[in-house]
Amino acid sequence: MDFSRVFAYAPGKADWMAYGLPVERGPGMPPIIGDFLEREVPCCRQGELIGDARQAAYEMGLDMCPVVTDGGILIGLCTRNSLHAHPSICVDLVMEPGPLTARPSMPVHEALEIIERQKIRSLLVTTPDGKLIGHFNRRAAARANRGDGKALST
Repeated sequence: MDFSRVFAYAPGKADWMAYGLPVERGPGMPPIIGDFLEREVPCCRQGELIGDARQAAYEMGLDMCPVVTDGGILIGLCTRNSLHAHPSICVDLVMEPGPLTARPSMPVHEALEIIERQKIRSLLVTTPDGKLIGHFNRRAAARANRGDGKALST
């Protein structure tokens, strides 16, 4: 094949996929959420007001707003209930720390099971180091079941 530059990714294929990096998958492999996740997610940072988080979430038609660091690391989640707090309250006081997350390499059927079992509308998707990259919901799952291919390019 005469490749001039070949590298080995030491952590392995599972880690590569967990970061949402592209892989070739054979026929019959189950669809993974990284191919269908919604990358547009409203975010707020510690110290911001819940009124601003609520506005960001509602503008995107969502009832949640993840709380991230300046580097995009997920640290909490303002849910439907906490978004209804007084607009002048700091998100730090009402966010749920350490929300449930998934990796882009998770099979769609497993993500749907979590969504059903936890009775949530969206499952946040992060890299192994905690960086928020999107969310997965039933609408994205419907695309996966129709076989629509990648929802958004990576």
